[in-house]
Amino acid sequence: MDEAGLLACMAYVDLNLLRAKIVDTPEASADVPLSARLNTEDDSKPALLPFVTQFKDSPKGIPFALADYLALVDWTGRAQRADKRGFITPETPAILERLGLDADSFLIALGQHQLSRGSVIGHKQAQSAYAKAHHRRHVVGPPIKAA
Repeated sequence: MDEAGLLACMAYVDLNLLRAKIVDTPEASADVPLSARLNTEDDSKPALLPFVTQFKDSPKGIPFALADYLALVDWTGRAQRADKRGFITPETPAILERLGLDADSFLIALGQHQLSRGSVIGHKQAQSAYAKAHHRRHVVGPPIKAA
């Protein structure tokens, strides 16, 4: 019905395998939308609506920043529920750290750059691999520094 409901449903789906104690972290779930969002090299799955921070300019998207959504999923996944077996343990590092991302460069790349259609965001080596796989000399988009 609204943005809060949308985010709740998205987080519910992205945390299903964690809550069932099949995986230890949400990003380890291979067949959930979060995995597809993080694995941009797999073009075989249908495209997901992007997260957009400038919603007025891009009405086709989820009005939320991806970095904030990742933090929401991580925070929600740490909640222990009596009716669910799985959760992210307290000693598990934060999701950006688990993904090998420097939080500052990640937030800058996603939040402050106006990305054009076709922009590629990721570690420098992932951007190079993407360019090679798609027969391009280079790609456009800010690189994310490793933590």
